Amino acid sequence: MRNFISLSGRSISRKILLAILLVSSIVTTVMTAAQLSFEYFQDVGVIQKSFELINKGYNRSISSSVWDLHHKQLETQLEGIVTNPSILYVEIKNDAELVASAGIMPEGNTVHRTFVLKHKTRERDVDIGQMVIYANLDIVYQKLSRRLLFLFFTQFLKTVILSSVIYLVIQGLLTRHLILISSYLKSLNVNSDESKLELNRRTRNSEDHKDELDAVVNSINQMKNNLRASYQELEVLNHELENRVTEKTETILSQRQQLEYGAKMSALGEMAGGIAHEINTPLATVQLYTEILLGKINEAEIDRGEVSNVLNVNLETTRRIARIIQGLRTFSRNGTNDPVEPASISQIVHHTISLCQERMKFHKIDLDVNQISEDLLVCCREVEISQVLLNILNNAHDAVEDREQRWIRVDVQETESDVEISIVDSGAGIPAEIKEKVFQPFFTTKPVGKGTGLGLSISKGIIDSHKGSLTIDNFKGHTRIKITLPKLFGSDSQMAS
Repeated sequence: MRNFISLSGRSISRKILLAILLVSSIVTTVMTAAQLSFEYFQDVGVIQKSFELINKGYNRSISSSVWDLHHKQLETQLEGIVTNPSILYVEIKNDAELVASAGIMPEGNTVHRTFVLKHKTRERDVDIGQMVIYANLDIVYQKLSRRLLFLFFTQFLKTVILSSVIYLVIQGLLTRHLILISSYLKSLNVNSDESKLELNRRTRNSEDHKDELDAVVNSINQMKNNLRASYQELEVLNHELENRVTEKTETILSQRQQLEYGAKMSALGEMAGGIAHEINTPLATVQLYTEILLGKINEAEIDRGEVSNVLNVNLETTRRIARIIQGLRTFSRNGTNDPVEPASISQIVHHTISLCQERMKFHKIDLDVNQISEDLLVCCREVEISQVLLNILNNAHDAVEDREQRWIRVDVQETESDVEISIVDSGAGIPAEIKEKVFQPFFTTKPVGKGTGLGLSISKGIIDSHKGSLTIDNFKGHTRIKITLPKLFGSDSQMAS
């Protein structure tokens, strides 16, 4: 008893106990704060997500109600929004004027989001007001307060119990054995075959005389064996986890690239000035032949055949302009969600070429397309295949515009089961060292600011999704890109329709 009291009065014991309490308190405080912060941002994130879902689900219908002055319908829609447990108040405003509202304006801690209401007209989108959604944060704070009390109580209880147990263990163990165990653990290497831990004490053969210290020594030796096995298992699990992370990263990157590509293609509808030269040439033709026709009318005698020829030229030219505009309308929207339907390869190719042939002529690039049968069909999303072709033709244009010989050949052939579209340009071909990289995301050989490197990567993904293939190689010293798509036969076309 005297030894125990004397031992308990030593300063080292008190220091160890205070250090344990202090470290445990700090760790507990930090972990509790981190956990509460995580739960707070998670709860706020749920509210923000509710805002986004409400905006996505109600914005268009509310905009229509505000535009059409359907007050009854607008009130019903707002009442539906406030049925969400996290939403307390919503209002529709036009500048500073309140148009409609629902719920009770919360007091105290709140969070709100403002969404612009737009109405689409033929010419442009018109801002018609704002939708402001309010949520109360007091519920979040109350939840965090209860959670704080629970965590504080449990962590405090755990700290007290753990510190007391450790304190009693320290009082009961001999210093020399602790030093030996500490030295052994410091030099412990789970991958080595060094001898097991043994204490320098009287041998106790009887199991009845073995105490907790013997159990600790046995546990340390067993721990070493378990750690060795665990490290081996962990290496296997880490390897599997790396593979899963790589696969998931590639999936996310592919989805993001699809979104970026869709945004770029949608922006084409706003770039009407970029295709001015595609329309100016046929318009100049119409103007010229119209002036010729007016001159013929003023003559004493009119050659009906010549007048008919002039009118036929004007008619064909206007049809050509219509094809260009139709192609522009096709490329100005995202076709990712379009159904897979039978489509004519001839129509896809010629609609795509109508968007870039004048650009080719302007840069004196010879664009040649072989004869394509109208009956040659594939089952596809026509907009996506056209976008792939346009991307490849634009790349070919950039590759040859500064060369002495400037030409691009589009050749469509059919095999027993497939349709092959080959695009060959007069470029110098693909160097062997970058041939395997051209389909990697963000890889590009174009100057800075001219290419993103997304085109071929996404194009290959689109063709793969159509159960086809996109390859690139050198053909007679030039660059050739080949698209292969499954051919649609007559019976397949009837089933698809």
